[in-house]
Amino acid sequence: MVVRYFFAKDRVDKGEVRDEYLPTGLMLADYYTKTLQGKQFEFFKQYVMGWKPMSELSIQHENGASIKEGVENRHK
Repeated sequence: MVVRYFFAKDRVDKGEVRDEYLPTGLMLADYYTKTLQGKQFEFFKQYVMGWKPMSELSIQHENGASIKEGVENRHK
């Protein structure tokens, strides 16, 4: 476990990856890996089906800030 920690820490220190908080309500992978029901299923379905662009995938945090989903294309 220690080796994994230092591998990840080294990549963060070099700026190759970043570690940031993402609330459960924005984890798009949940759509593919869990049995979602109701509101959360309908919310993600709009983005997965392409009815809404991924760039709009965000939720309002309880402190009023808007939090965006973390998927980005960095390899252009």
